[in-house]
Amino acid sequence: MRAVLERKSRILTATLAVIVGVLILFATLQHSAWADTVQGNIGAVVIKGNSNISTDAIRAVLRQKVGDAYSGENGESDRQAIENMGYFSAVTFEPEQDTSGTVTENYSVVENPKVSQIVITGNTVYSTENLMAKLRTHVGSILNTNTLAQDIQKITETYRTAGYRATISDDINIEPLSGVLTIPIVEARVNKLQITGNKVTKTKVITREMKTLPGVVYNENVLTKDLTRVYNLGLFDSVGRADINPVDVGKVDITVPVTERRTGQVSVSLGYSTLEKLVGIASLSQSNFRGLGETASISWTVGGTYNQSSFEASFGDPYIDKYHTGFSIDAYDRVVYRFDNSFLSSSTTTTGNQNQYYERQKGGTLTFSRPLNEQTTAFLTGRAESVDANNFQTPLNDSYILQNSSLAGLGVRLANDTRDNVLNPANGSLRTVSVETVRSSTKTLDNAPTPLAPGSRDYLKFGLDLRQYFSLQGARTTITQQKRIFAIRFLGGSTQSQIPFSEEYFLGGVDDLRGYDTSRFWGSHVFLINSELRIPIASSVTGVLFTDIGDAWGSIYQGIGLAQDANFNPHQSVGFGLRVTTPLGPIRIDEGFGSEGAKTDFAIGNSF
Repeated sequence: MRAVLERKSRILTATLAVIVGVLILFATLQHSAWADTVQGNIGAVVIKGNSNISTDAIRAVLRQKVGDAYSGENGESDRQAIENMGYFSAVTFEPEQDTSGTVTENYSVVENPKVSQIVITGNTVYSTENLMAKLRTHVGSILNTNTLAQDIQKITETYRTAGYRATISDDINIEPLSGVLTIPIVEARVNKLQITGNKVTKTKVITREMKTLPGVVYNENVLTKDLTRVYNLGLFDSVGRADINPVDVGKVDITVPVTERRTGQVSVSLGYSTLEKLVGIASLSQSNFRGLGETASISWTVGGTYNQSSFEASFGDPYIDKYHTGFSIDAYDRVVYRFDNSFLSSSTTTTGNQNQYYERQKGGTLTFSRPLNEQTTAFLTGRAESVDANNFQTPLNDSYILQNSSLAGLGVRLANDTRDNVLNPANGSLRTVSVETVRSSTKTLDNAPTPLAPGSRDYLKFGLDLRQYFSLQGARTTITQQKRIFAIRFLGGSTQSQIPFSEEYFLGGVDDLRGYDTSRFWGSHVFLINSELRIPIASSVTGVLFTDIGDAWGSIYQGIGLAQDANFNPHQSVGFGLRVTTPLGPIRIDEGFGSEGAKTDFAIGNSF
């Protein structure tokens, strides 16, 4: 009932305003012709109808003064000046000339109501208190339409600056009798969201990464972040610019075009590396399994330096509940070659010129992840594995690295990610901190003497990985735009010294300290700084200049052929390389120069 009465009141107010306007227009037309015939000097200027706005304030805006020669044109200009003060809903002007020829200028005004209350409606993004603080119009003042227009502009600018779209409804009004000023805000909301171009990927895989959904208040900054998250799924070659189409007052339709990339691979191939030599590889992988963004892979490798086979299988689901909890499971029976040249020796005997040390790792990992906020994700990982070194003839003083170990670990990791593109970042950072508690049981082969007493032990492993990216050519306008980039990484780790050899930190090679042999340094502590200048050469080719400095130190395994550092002793390298984008991922070719010579490395995937 109250709503009906309020609506009737507004209709009545609008009707009266129209009638008053028509009367004013009629009076103006009737008097304008006569007013132009009036001649003489102004004897008085009379202001009528004002009770709250002082007469002196009104006179101050007038051009014509007492004693001036009367001008009808100037009189109308003064009427408009009074109206432009913003305090009046109507202003009329009527000159009067007496028998002596003196002219009296009469101005009649109708004051706006005094504001008794301000009511803001429709606002959900900002609180009423927040918006009230931005208004110059306040309770107890005569409504000034100029000030109110500035207030409206301030409100809409507040929304626009934050990426929102908002307007003030035409229903804005002040009740003449009560003085209640109503400011109705219309916030633009998403009416419909449409994804186009996804033929394999389920639409929900895309929309679950988005906060811009039907019914929510539209924000262009939020939408930009949404599209970045969609692209970072790694399922699309491109995520196009969204089409924003206003369809009604306060409603927009959004269309997002995507171009899917090939996510499934089946391959049978031969490979070669300095570690494993010639190997045969058969693999099946799918990073968009069932069109749900799930990952699944199986690989089998045979051959290598000692004709060993490896098998690995994995599955991951990034979204198993409404909280965006993800999980992945990996199972493996694989051979790990740690060294790419002879490293074992004694004073009189060497073990040959090939890597004769390798480990067979059997086990698996299970990881759960959950976002804590828009940028931070927590990971919980459990692992269980056995690690057996191959038994080959080696000098007695080196044999203690030939160990059989069983390991069980539980780790927690926090990752804060602000990168603009996880595949090829130009701005932002990735900060990761981790801790893992491990229980191991170890014995050497044939009970060889060892600095690590056989048996079980518990220890903690701490890790820190900080990566920062700087665009040297400003922010990207599209997520894939090529830029010259400076990238830097700080890597650190620490654990106690009494741990199995396979649990040491190893440093050297294509993924960390380039220009040195793979796993050249090891220890219970590690520190590394990588820096790269990345310079686009062509659409799919990037040149790189790099420098690495770091060390792994503090190992109890000091007796073998390659000298190790008991204390921190940084080793440095410089070099250059190429990054070539292919359907398999970026291929890296690096030429590094360290204190022990030069080394060429090949790998698939970014270094950091």
